[in-house]
Amino acid sequence: MVNYENKVNSSLGESLEKNSKKHLGIRYEGNQSVSKPGENYPVEKDLIKVLNVLYLDDDKDLLDSYESIHRFDFNIFATNSAAEATEIIKTNTIHIIIADQQMPDITGLDFFSSIIDKHPNPIRILLTGYSDVSSMIRAIDSNIIYRHMSKPFTPEEMKLMIKNAAEVYFLRKEKRKLLDDIPLTD
Repeated sequence: MVNYENKVNSSLGESLEKNSKKHLGIRYEGNQSVSKPGENYPVEKDLIKVLNVLYLDDDKDLLDSYESIHRFDFNIFATNSAAEATEIIKTNTIHIIIADQQMPDITGLDFFSSIIDKHPNPIRILLTGYSDVSSMIRAIDSNIIYRHMSKPFTPEEMKLMIKNAAEVYFLRKEKRKLLDDIPLTD
């Protein structure tokens, strides 16, 4: 039986069981990986090399703060322009997109809706400074967003949210690959 307690959740430096390894989303039983050989999630220390996070917010001070705090954790793309964010998505492999809901030119939900058809794979997180619960529920239910986060939040809360979103991103990627590998029969 697989021991799911060995599943890594080291995002805040929580201790891991003695024989577990630091791979996001890979389950272990003792020292044995349950996943297939060659199928790997990034090792946590390598997230900086592979995890691209786009942060869209009209508050330049928040963008600067976000970049400063997380620059050693992830590759950060930060902008206060929805048009520039769209260009970043077109020219880079973005894994996670974080957008503020209240911006002068476009809402976060409208931005996500505008990119989802051409770029469905990035995990989308919406930041809200107010509590419009019904809109958030509709957005989550319709798969426009993965989660929403209320402001203010701590850097640790944001880091945990990003790491959880990264795990979902890589699990979905693995699922797509597995589905693509299934032979079609008549």
